[in-house]
Amino acid sequence: MSTTNDVPHETRRPWTLEPWLLTPDSTKPPKSPLRYSVIAISRTYGSRGHIVGNLVANALDYDFYDRELLEHIALDAETEVEYLQLHDEKSRDAIGSTVIEWLGGSPGARSKYIRSLLRIFKKICEEGRAVIVGRGADFAIKESFKVRIVAPIEVRIKRVAKLEGVSERKALQSIRRVDSERRNFVRSMFGEDPDDPELYHMVLNTGKLSFDEAASLIVAAVRPASEQEAVR
Repeated sequence: MSTTNDVPHETRRPWTLEPWLLTPDSTKPPKSPLRYSVIAISRTYGSRGHIVGNLVANALDYDFYDRELLEHIALDAETEVEYLQLHDEKSRDAIGSTVIEWLGGSPGARSKYIRSLLRIFKKICEEGRAVIVGRGADFAIKESFKVRIVAPIEVRIKRVAKLEGVSERKALQSIRRVDSERRNFVRSMFGEDPDDPELYHMVLNTGKLSFDEAASLIVAAVRPASEQEAVR
C-alpha cells in the first residue's frame, strides 16, 4: 500500500494552511445537529463519487459542492470557470506554467488557484452543512468526515466509456490520467496520498454497493447516536 513515505521528499511538505482550516472555530455554536458539519468525499475517476455526494447532500439537506466550487473560485480569482477547468485538481507543476501566463508572470502565480480554493473552504466551514467532492477537502479541512469512493477498474472503464462516448481502451487512458492528476494534486498541495485508506473514516466500493446504499451508509455514520436509535 502506498503511503506518504513513498512520496518524494520535495512533495511531502504540506501546503501552509491557515488555522481555520485545521480546526473549526469552537467558540461558534455548530450550525448542524449532526456529528460532522462538513463531509469531504475523495473519489477515483469512474467511481461516481459526485453522484454519491449529491445523494448524501439531498438526504441531509446539506449544500453540495463539486463543479460549484469552480464557480466560487472563479469569482474569488476573477477569472472564467472554463479556464479554471484546465487546472482543476492538477499538481503545482502541471498548472504552474499556464497559471503564470494567466497572471502575467507574477511571483505568486502558482499559489493563486490553491489560495482561492482555501478561501472558499473557509467560507464553507463557517457556514457548515456541506458536502464537498474532491479538491483535497479531506486534507484541508481537518475535522471533516472523510470518505473515499472507489470501484474496480473494470467497472470504472465501462462507466467512463459510456460517459465520454469512447472505446474502453480510451476510457482506461482517461482513468489513468485523471487519477494521476488528482493524486499528484493532493500530494503536491497537502503531502498526503489519497489512495491510503487509513486517511478516511469510510471507504466505499460502488462496484459492490449501489449509489443509494453508499449514500445511506454515509448518512447513517454522521447522524448522532440518539437519532439513529430513534430511526430504529
